[in-house]
Order: sequence, then structure tokens, then C-alpha cells
Amino acid sequence: MRKSRTKNPGAVSDADIWFSRLSGEESTATWHDITTNGNNGTANNAGACLANYYFRGGGAGSDDMVSTAFSGNVIDAGTAWTVDGWVTRDAGEIGQVTLWGCRRTGPNGGWVHRENAAGASGPLDWDAYQPAYFSLQDVIPDIRSGEWHHIAITWEPDFTPGTHGYCRHYHNGVQSDAQGVQNYGNGDIFEIAGSTYNRWTGYIDTVRVYPRVLSADEILKNYHAGLAAHP
Repeated sequence: MRKSRTKNPGAVSDADIWFSRLSGEESTATWHDITTNGNNGTANNAGACLANYYFRGGGAGSDDMVSTAFSGNVIDAGTAWTVDGWVTRDAGEIGQVTLWGCRRTGPNGGWVHRENAAGASGPLDWDAYQPAYFSLQDVIPDIRSGEWHHIAITWEPDFTPGTHGYCRHYHNGVQSDAQGVQNYGNGDIFEIAGSTYNRWTGYIDTVRVYPRVLSADEILKNYHAGLAAHP
């Protein structure tokens, strides 16, 4: 994993970006079963960006994902954060898949961004736990095979102090959903291409996590800055 504090030409410059264009370079990132070599659960493939790898969906423990060992703002509903990145998904994938999240079990907490319908390919939901389960449904349109999509989530704490925050979703630079939602319980480490159970099926690139809420204009700039690399 590369921790970046350098400017990305044309994109948002922010001294507090925690991740940018993740790779397997640091011991804080563990790659599980990267398809090119099939080494289940081992750290490997240092120095290459996420876009080089196809993530094969399925159950936890033997499929493709990245555990970042990150325990920053995204796990805590009391702090502001933004996650954005570029993704593709297989149109032939009809099972449940998780893009990223920090879901925790025992006790439940955190959140996941996923398509949760069995036997169909559909829009992504944002599901969270307090530890009771609650869901923002269809926040991102269906992601089709062979097409890059830019996805961003922002969390603004204290929309209703102590009880509710405000969650916004963006698809290809345009806001697709915005809702006040109850605070989730503390999550676990931030994971990419899965979290706890289901795994993503497709490619993921240029994941960024910010310790603040990016504006709509900033997210649109990130989208336009990434278009040339994600035709």
C-alpha cells in the first residue's frame, strides 16, 4: 500500500489524503489470493496498482481483497470522511458482492457498500450496523462489466447531534443519493474488494480516503482527473 501526500495533477490536493492508488508495497496492506498467483491469504505483488488485478468474488477467507489495517475516520460515525475510487464489475456476477467497508462482527458495527440481492445484478446499497442492521438502498446505479465507474461516499457527522449523520453518494461525479441516517457503531479495519463476507468481482483503482467531507465540486474534479486513465 502506498501512503500518498503528493499532488495528483488536475485532482483535489489534500494534505490529509490517507490512501491514493493503493498497492501491496507496505506491511500494512495484506492482499488475499491475488488471481495471478493463487496464493490464498498471503501478502504479495508489491509495487503494482490495484487496476492490474481482477478481484474474484465469493466467500471470505479464500478470495480477492485487500485488508489495509486502516483504523481512521471511516470506522467512527463521530468523525467526517470521504471514500472515492474507480471500479468495474462483471455483468455476469449475480451473487452478493461487497465493494469496500469496515463491517465489524461481535458486536456488529461499521458499514459496507455492496450489491446485496441474491440471484441478480443490481444497484449498490450502503448498509450499516449499530449493531442493528439498517440500509440505504439503491444509492449507486448498477455497475456493468467493461466500464469504469467513479464512486464516492461522504459521511458528515452530527446532522442530528449524537444520533444521526448525513450520507451522500456520487456516481461519475454526480450526486446519486443523499440522506440523513442514524449513526453506525464503530467499525473494524477498512477493507477493499470486500468486508467480512462477500467479495467484489471486477477491477478497482485509485482508492482515496479523506478525513473530511469533500464538496460536490471536489468530487467532480476527482472524476474528471481520472477519466483519461479509466476510459
